[in-house]
Amino acid sequence: MDRQAVSTIKGYQYQFLKSIYEVLKASENEEVILEGALEDIDIISGNSTKFIQCKYHEALKFSISSIISPVLELICDYLQCLVIGKDKTFILYAHFQNEDYDVKKEDILNYINTTKSRDILINFFHKLYQIPDNNILELANKVKKTYKEKEDLYQYYATMMEPWDG
Repeated sequence: MDRQAVSTIKGYQYQFLKSIYEVLKASENEEVILEGALEDIDIISGNSTKFIQCKYHEALKFSISSIISPVLELICDYLQCLVIGKDKTFILYAHFQNEDYDVKKEDILNYINTTKSRDILINFFHKLYQIPDNNILELANKVKKTYKEKEDLYQYYATMMEPWDG
């Protein structure tokens, strides 16, 4: 069995153990849904829902860049729920080869405000910031983008961020 398959299996085991943990600690009023509608584990209790995402990266050392995509996905989901008035909680469990790291809000904000990552900017910028140009917003919301469209978005976002650079 190759290393990637072993790592994938360990990832499923990690998610399974987190799932068992959530099932065992759930109260009578909570419904735990594994492989939920939005995340790996959904816990419904009355009018509130908790969404849990599990990531397993045995071969990686922790860095903000290694969790930023799932964190930004959770933030975007949270913002959508906020707009429609739903009471939601989002949790990310992540395992890395090095010691535990306590991620602070400032770490995430600093990364978002200083990143030059094309993928992060193209996939999330329009979900986190107000885009005054309707043509750019329409382009950003397209599911499939050409290379040129992605480059146009990146250039637009980079220009918008220039006042905050160094």
